[in-house]
Amino acid sequence: MSRDLVIAIENRVNNDDEKPSFNFSDLCKELGISSGYGHRVFKKVYGTTPLHFIDREKYKKAQRLLEYSGNSIEEVAYMVGAANVSIFSKQFKKWSGYSPSEYRKQIIKKRSVRSKNQTGYFE
Repeated sequence: MSRDLVIAIENRVNNDDEKPSFNFSDLCKELGISSGYGHRVFKKVYGTTPLHFIDREKYKKAQRLLEYSGNSIEEVAYMVGAANVSIFSKQFKKWSGYSPSEYRKQIIKKRSVRSKNQTGYFE
């Protein structure tokens, strides 16, 4: 049952066609279990609450979108289900220690490639 919950959560978070915000209780209803039972089973098997797991999945998606897409921070915020950009920025900083724009700048800096003539190595 807990595996079904994880799969449902991952599908909801990563599926761009779905509504980005969802409720754990609704997932439990779809699977035919109570939300209390879903919480207990999930925590017992994975050692974390479903809400923390959902947050972690949203953070991973936000990282991917900030790293590899040309989407604006506002678009990324919407795609992970944040109510607004301010809330997304605060949550992302809580997750990573960086604001979304700082994170994106760091990634771009890490990806820059220097010629072999300058260092002898690609960085």
